[in-house]
Amino acid sequence: MLLNAVFSVSLMALASSPSVEPQPVQSIDVEQYVGLWYEIGKLPTNDQPDCGDVTAHYELLSDGQVGVTNNCVFKFFWFEFNYYIRGKAKAVDGKPGEFKLTLRPLSALIPFGNKYERGFAVRGDYWVLELGDNYEYALVGDPSKTNLFILSREPSLPQSTIDMLLEKAEIVHGYTNAAGRVEFTPQSN
Repeated sequence: MLLNAVFSVSLMALASSPSVEPQPVQSIDVEQYVGLWYEIGKLPTNDQPDCGDVTAHYELLSDGQVGVTNNCVFKFFWFEFNYYIRGKAKAVDGKPGEFKLTLRPLSALIPFGNKYERGFAVRGDYWVLELGDNYEYALVGDPSKTNLFILSREPSLPQSTIDMLLEKAEIVHGYTNAAGRVEFTPQSN
């Protein structure tokens, strides 16, 4: 019995080690994935504003790419500002769950041109790591394990679902101590 417990703990330590690579989902229906998502939590990074009420709206475009609009409410003392950034995500051929993302940080400030192509580009990877059976939640990350997002179709998720996603982030996808590092996003909706 003790040997089994030691073996299980050793496997968990190995599985959540930095050498474990994130594994995107093996299939995804992009038409079912598009729509409105609420950010439940994320690994904070320096390039993300400190916002609440964060949502992502994905729209299937005529060229097969996905239009991306990320919204949030930024609070500055007593003032609230609605902030958004737009861009596009393109599916990687033959690799379900993997997308190349191009965001345009100045898209909210430029009033002309294609709304998904305004301003300079910042590129990255967008990997769907976990999906609910009915696309009710998603765990999104990248191959470098820099970004991690818990998304939901509703402004909140049951704690048991959040715990399950954080456990999978650590054990299956190699995000070391994800449960201790994820910050939860306030949603007033």
